[in-house]
Amino acid sequence: MNTDSQHLQQVSEEFQHMVEEFFLVQSRYSAAIKEIQTKLEILDDEFQKLHSFLFSALCAFLSLCKNATLKQCSATLSFLSSDV
Repeated sequence: MNTDSQHLQQVSEEFQHMVEEFFLVQSRYSAAIKEIQTKLEILDDEFQKLHSFLFSALCAFLSLCKNATLKQCSATLSFLSSDV
């Protein structure tokens, strides 16, 4: 009977250790997911800013080209830069 009790005690301790390990792994996994999510949000913000800047620059360039065409001027870089 004593050996059954000892065996049950040992199994209980092993189970408790497994549960603790599970929660440790789960906690690390959750922290890693949050870290990746934060990095992706930063990358998305940087991409949005760059996209917005490039889109604005492209629109300005196209507007200058359109104005040059309307004024019947050649759309050279020297003309475009003097029009700014």
